Amino acid sequence: MSVVTLLVLIGLITLLISYPYIKDNFQDINPAFLERQSSVGSTRQKGESAIYRSVNVPHGISLTGGLRIRIGYKLRDGCLKDVWSQALANANSRDETKSGKRISDLMKFAFPSGLKLTIGQVNTLLHQIAERTSRLTDKSKVGIFTDFTSPESIFLALSCFFVSEKTLVSYNSLPKKPVEDLDLIFVDAAQYGKVSSMGFKNIVVIGRPGIPSIVSSDEKTTKVLDFKTKIADVSGTVEPTFKYSYDPDTQYMNFNNKPYTEINDSREVDFFQRSFVSSIGSRLMSLPKAFNWSKDDSLLVVASPMDGQSKNFLLMNILCGILSGVRQISVVSDSDVNNLNDLLEIDRNVTILTARDQSLKRLVSQTSVSLFKKFLIGRSEYLNSTGIFNTIGCSVGGLHLKLVYSMQSSNPLSSRLYNTLRSCLGSRIIREKYTSLTMGPIFKTNVYESRVLTDSKLNGHRFVQFGVPGGLFGAEVEKE
Repeated sequence: MSVVTLLVLIGLITLLISYPYIKDNFQDINPAFLERQSSVGSTRQKGESAIYRSVNVPHGISLTGGLRIRIGYKLRDGCLKDVWSQALANANSRDETKSGKRISDLMKFAFPSGLKLTIGQVNTLLHQIAERTSRLTDKSKVGIFTDFTSPESIFLALSCFFVSEKTLVSYNSLPKKPVEDLDLIFVDAAQYGKVSSMGFKNIVVIGRPGIPSIVSSDEKTTKVLDFKTKIADVSGTVEPTFKYSYDPDTQYMNFNNKPYTEINDSREVDFFQRSFVSSIGSRLMSLPKAFNWSKDDSLLVVASPMDGQSKNFLLMNILCGILSGVRQISVVSDSDVNNLNDLLEIDRNVTILTARDQSLKRLVSQTSVSLFKKFLIGRSEYLNSTGIFNTIGCSVGGLHLKLVYSMQSSNPLSSRLYNTLRSCLGSRIIREKYTSLTMGPIFKTNVYESRVLTDSKLNGHRFVQFGVPGGLFGAEVEKE
């Protein structure tokens, strides 16, 4: 036996012996922790009693109750005004890492129409919308029957949450009887015919070419009134302002405790302040430190029209982006993106992507890749399935995603398909399950989740990973 052969044999034996240790060293997390769906903090933070903690529990506290957002998520009954107050305070500070520009000059809201507004301009618009809305109705509620993908819809919602404190009643279906204390509704042009005979005093048609109209109806006549300039036409004319009449030190108990109501299948569902702030806090603070949302991130929300769960998903993502001070919040309709390359055309710097699971599947499947890239995707899938995260299979060069939030639909994807998505996107994926009765996810998976279930069927049941509520269990079994 030659010396070369002997060295080769020694090397192979050494590799075989050390392989389990090398693999464990490269894995994100010991599978034992994934079995209990623990969330892993990279370092122990101040006030934190353990590095491994329940996925829904914010750092440093043992409950997911109300939040005192402005002083670091301390426990209390908070309100949505804290979110906007904190966002404006952060916007007035300067970014020391970016040539001293104000954060407000960097943080933007962007839409496919080309509209881009800084947070200061958005603050001006929210107050203008609140003032105009108050002129149209003196009731405590404002209705909306749109898909929430237009800037008008989103800014109306934020205006109600942060400024006017009117309860926003979102219609996903027509109620059997009119909602009490509601005489003003905002609608898409396609929905006008459905609500025109419901007895609303004023109907504002938005999201269509030209100036949106206020249609005032009675039994005999229909009058069309001017609603000023369409939001999508004013990006260059809105002066940024940072004035906000909310004082968190003295007014923290003065708020509308029911900011949002949904009409789902003729049923009225109310959401309270705590529904929002608790979900925002647990969603952001349960992340490991390396994955925290920050001013260096850019958020892209792919919205699915006329879906109650998707609306809640969209609102939660936008509110988390506002509080985190991300560089840009972009909102695009699911129908406007065909593949992963379209994402880069919308925002080349996107780092956090949120979409329905079926939308992610479609975007990946419709992205063309070379034979060599397919080979790399296959290798990436194998490594990811063993817990070794990698980005060698990312389908599109220039796409550098840190996190992908997938809203699980009524037909959830298998863990094997999620492994393919993780490889093609080059990103960790957090799966979230929403319902029309909750604000925020009722189930979500761990950021380090990498398990691939080999047995998809078990005694006539379909096995799907939904994640856990508060770290209790890791999957749901549904009868086919």
